[in-house]
Amino acid sequence: MVGPLPKRSVPGRVVACARVSSAGQRDDLERQAGRVVTGATGRSLSVDQVVTGVGSGMNGHRRGLSRVLSDPPVSVLVVEHRDGLTGFGFGHLAAAVVAGGWQFVVLDDAETSDGLAGVT
Repeated sequence: MVGPLPKRSVPGRVVACARVSSAGQRDDLERQAGRVVTGATGRSLSVDQVVTGVGSGMNGHRRGLSRVLSDPPVSVLVVEHRDGLTGFGFGHLAAAVVAGGWQFVVLDDAETSDGLAGVT
């Protein structure tokens, strides 16, 4: 596992991602997005965009996330927990993001125990 991000600006865009499962959790979504931005800022990352979504993490019908993943200027994705990005297949998605030269930041340290290089 890679250690904490260096205290410098990261080239490219930084995107904070937040997701909840149902419309009844919309208030939670706003709070989660705020925590992700605050956590990124605490790691000296200036967030350029916040992508939020309501819906299951088990399907691929997330337009905002799809746009981010196909955006070459993005270099860092920040989420609070793994399930803030996807409920299934996180390891595969994170490996692809890292292999593409991006950094993937999971703010909840308890969620990063798989030892995937480049995921902090």
